[in-house]
Formats: sequence, structure tokens, C-alpha cells
Amino acid sequence: MAQFAELITYREVIGEEPTQAILHAILKKYQRREVVLLLATLNCVLGTWENAPKFELDARLSDYLLAPHQQRVQAIRKAKDGKVAFSRLSILYLIKQACLACPEAGTLPNGRGAHSDIGLCVLLANDLLLPFIPSPSDDRFAENPSVLA
Repeated sequence: MAQFAELITYREVIGEEPTQAILHAILKKYQRREVVLLLATLNCVLGTWENAPKFELDARLSDYLLAPHQQRVQAIRKAKDGKVAFSRLSILYLIKQACLACPEAGTLPNGRGAHSDIGLCVLLANDLLLPFIPSPSDDRFAENPSVLA
């Protein structure tokens, strides 16, 4: 049986509007090849291609990669089941953004600070890859497509 998950976002955790400028400001500090490798490794560890959320693993990785925001992320998870920080789409989006923003000869993304920056980038990606902010009222379109006409 398929499981669904809802993404934890930068907007939820930080309480600010995410922008691509914030994302690129973080990414431009780090070496492109190493950021892509880190994200690819994260993707492999999570097995995101299986399209089956691994909630416990996601929570453990969040505790490490989002350590400065650990309490807030845990509170969000506790308030609603089925929340994850990492998804295939977010990681792929970040790899693309790393190719655009990271320099060839940036700082190596090794160490807690860099890993926390990458975790924050994941949250930013969770917001930025959607062209709109979903709301509970979005269901009305599925029930009555004529409201779009």
C-alpha cells in the first residue's frame, strides 16, 4: 500500500519567506562537485527512487542535518504524522541549483556547519519547487473543476 508524506518546509521551520536568493547565497559557498556528491549520497541513503517514505530514517537525518532547528522540526513531526524533510524531488531540485550556484573551487561542505547549511537548503527546496503555496481550500478544485472557468 502506498504511503504519502508531506514535506517540512523552510517557511514552517524558520518562519520566513524562502527565496532562491537565500538558497543561492548558501550554495555559493561550497564546491559544486562535493555538494552534488553529498546530495547524491543522501539520495542513495534514503532510497528516494522507491517512492516509499522512510519516516524514521528521515527523522534521524533531520536531527543531524537540521541540528540548529532540531526542536522545531521534531515539534512539526509530532504535531502531524507523515512529515518528512527529504524527498527525491527536493534533492534533484537542489542538485540542479548546486550546478547553477556553486563555484568549481568553493569550500568543501564537510563539517557540522556545512551539513547544517545543506539541511537548510533542503527545507528551502521544499518550498521553492512548488509554484504556489498549497492550502486546504485547494481540494475544492478537484471536486468542482468549473470554479477555474
